[in-house]
Amino acid sequence: MNKRGEILNNLLNQNKICVINNDTPTFRKSTNVLDLALCSNDLANNIKSFKVHTNFTVSDHFPISFEIQTELTRTKIKIIDWDCFKEIIKNIQPIIDPIETIEQLEQRIEDFTETIKKALENSTTEKTAQNQQIKLPGTLLFIIKLKKRLLRKHSKFRDSQIKNLANSLDNKVKQAKLLGINLDAGLTFESHFNEIINKCSSKLNLLKILSSKHYGLKTRTLLTVMLPFHIIRKKIKKKLQIIQNKALKIIFKINRNTSNNILHAIANIDTIEQRLKALSINYLTRSTVIDEEIKEIIESYNNATNKPTKSILKILN
Repeated sequence: MNKRGEILNNLLNQNKICVINNDTPTFRKSTNVLDLALCSNDLANNIKSFKVHTNFTVSDHFPISFEIQTELTRTKIKIIDWDCFKEIIKNIQPIIDPIETIEQLEQRIEDFTETIKKALENSTTEKTAQNQQIKLPGTLLFIIKLKKRLLRKHSKFRDSQIKNLANSLDNKVKQAKLLGINLDAGLTFESHFNEIINKCSSKLNLLKILSSKHYGLKTRTLLTVMLPFHIIRKKIKKKLQIIQNKALKIIFKINRNTSNNILHAIANIDTIEQRLKALSINYLTRSTVIDEEIKEIIESYNNATNKPTKSILKILN
């Protein structure tokens, strides 16, 4: 191959173009292939029966002919009936046996995974598509249209926040969520548990604040978290207490008609109001003596309000 051939070859490779000629010369007075038949790499596999017609005498250049395969490509696609899937999951009988060992936990997780896989198989049908567009779920179609709309806005206003918002939509498309569970490719559930880990990690500081009567945290952080619980109305505290009671009955498997006094005695846990007072009085009473920052915060809070405070801070002045 000479220099011109190398230049042409590099140009064809860069543009993903394929030469479909065979070794037959295309010019009567030369043994070389002077007339090139070119096509894209994607089309090359569809080119059949390439031929140079050397018996053509009207011109010095021989005509060429070839066939292009135009048959429709058939693609098998799987369609999930999500209503059917939900119904199958809904009818699964819950397992109430307690889990006492790691092996039992691992077996329960494996059984759960197999149950989800079988539910998917039973609610999935396979169809053959002939170059037809796959019908997308309404929620997915909405996200795609929303992203295109945001990208058009970004090209017009050049706002980085709009672009970040558009890019964030990709994460919603990569996986489906059903019944609160992230269904990733292969049903490994890694993305689901990573999401749980991130949520739990973000709550660790709050758990440190609420889990003990002895703190090792900054004073300002404590007041920031505890102060709203003093100020809110009793009606709101009652709603919080109802949630706590329901959670305790589920955890300790106590009859839902059990009185709250018996419930907290069995669980050995104070009510929200009792715990709030115990935590705050214990900490703030001690801190008003030794912590100047506490004194300043209490004083600035009381000076900023015209009405008598409902907070426990009032009794510490």
